[in-house]
Amino acid sequence: MMKNKNFSFKKLFSNKRFSVIFSVVVAFVFWLAITIDQTEVINKSFANISVNITTEGSFAGDMGLEVIKIENEKNATVTAYGPNSSVSAIEVSDILITADLSEVTGAGSYTIPLSVTTTSKKTGVTFDVSPKTVNITFDFVDTKEFEVVPVAKEIALNSKLNTSFFKGEPVINSVEFTKIVVKGPRADMKLLNRVEAVVASSDSIKESKTYEAGIVLYDESGKILDNSKYTLPFETVKVTVPVYKERTVSIVPTFSNEDVKDEGNSKLKGMSLSKVTVYGLPDIVDDLDNIKLTPIDYREYKAGKLIFETKLSIPDGIYLKKEVGNITVTLN
Repeated sequence: MMKNKNFSFKKLFSNKRFSVIFSVVVAFVFWLAITIDQTEVINKSFANISVNITTEGSFAGDMGLEVIKIENEKNATVTAYGPNSSVSAIEVSDILITADLSEVTGAGSYTIPLSVTTTSKKTGVTFDVSPKTVNITFDFVDTKEFEVVPVAKEIALNSKLNTSFFKGEPVINSVEFTKIVVKGPRADMKLLNRVEAVVASSDSIKESKTYEAGIVLYDESGKILDNSKYTLPFETVKVTVPVYKERTVSIVPTFSNEDVKDEGNSKLKGMSLSKVTVYGLPDIVDDLDNIKLTPIDYREYKAGKLIFETKLSIPDGIYLKKEVGNITVTLN
């Protein structure tokens, strides 16, 4: 009887014919696995991608229309479908969502379709975008300059102050904020009639005080408009509510070209107005003793002239309670 020889892998792999066949089989298996993996159809989603909405290069843009309002989200989700090898290589930066404005022919609201383009060179990939449309309002945009009117209706003067004090009209601190250029949709700009800087506080004040006032827009009937519909260069301004003090002071004539100091005053016979009520910030008013007149040329008096028409010379920071015209000065 013949004896079975022991089976040996070492001898099997040392067989050249077997080694070649085995290598080919293994290579085929690896190739098949890689091919299946690379050609498998998969999908990949990219969320919160910004939608590129611009009128540039469109008929709407050529007409001067601008995007006024986007009613739903400006972001969308894109899903890529295709071979694993292609889809896996796509990044968010490869994707651009655009809005098709070809149907926009004038001002109004439109349902605009969205589409996807890609900078990726990978082939066999298709894209789906959600939502597929976006609602956009278009209009012409106008610009207009308005005076900013400061308002502080709720601010009161402290009742403990005496009657020589009073609350003045509010003023905007910086000249650059006394006017405002407002930009907005034509339909909304037609409604805009007045711009105020409103102090919301209800303080009781003893002295001048500065507040942060908000810009408020009104239509012709006094209805408050929605600031968000307009483009404003600033939303708040500094407004001061002044507390003034009034005082009645003497009017004093002055002379130029006098031969002897104060000789002109000694020749004074009378004036058409001898006192005047002025007002200003308390510290300025308290330091004021009188209001001087514009100078009288004493040489004219020496030449025989006795009646002169003069004006008040008002110091900085001092204001008249009532307007005063020319003052007649008569000399002896």
